[in-house]
Amino acid sequence: MKKFLVALLTLVCAASLVGNYLLFQRYSSQRPLMAIGSKTITIREYQDALDSRYGKEVLNEMAFRELIRQAATGAKVAATETEVRNRIAAIERRDPKAVEAARNSPERMKELEAQVAAN
Repeated sequence: MKKFLVALLTLVCAASLVGNYLLFQRYSSQRPLMAIGSKTITIREYQDALDSRYGKEVLNEMAFRELIRQAATGAKVAATETEVRNRIAAIERRDPKAVEAARNSPERMKELEAQVAAN
């Protein structure tokens, strides 16, 4: 019985180490994102470039949107899902191309819904 438990524990530890290694490889910021000749661009370099170009604007927008959502929820005037869908449908009637791009990308659609709910 003792040998079985030691073997099981060894197997679990080995699986954990392999899993952690794979997660590290997947989410490491030093992982190459793109290779151009002999130069590689890492995820970290890409994220730094995005942060320097858009970081503060995006972060401020996210913070303000969350503050508005919390205040609206506290005041019990937050938009319902139905109201958000109706508002998006109205936007789509006025400018179909604006919503069409969002419908093709789940991330963009989520962002549009968050913007409409905050407004």
